[in-house]
Amino acid sequence: MTAAEPFDPQIFCGLGNDSERRHEMIAQAAYFRSKHRHFVPGKEAEDWLAAETEVDQLLAGCVGTLSDRH
Repeated sequence: MTAAEPFDPQIFCGLGNDSERRHEMIAQAAYFRSKHRHFVPGKEAEDWLAAETEVDQLLAGCVGTLSDRH
C-alpha cells in the first residue's frame, strides 16, 4: 500500500493480530484521516484514537469472520 492509496483495513484480515501489525494499521488509518483533513494540525490525537477504534473493530470482526469459515 502506498501513501497515495486510501486505507483499506480489510486487506489486513487474516494476516495476524500481533501488536506490530496493529500499530502499522493504526498509523496508516490515522495518516489517511489526517490526509482527508488536508493535514490541518491540532487533531492528531483524535485521528489516532479514531484509527485505533476502527482497527480494533476490524480485527475483532476478522476473528469472527475467520472462525466462521472453519
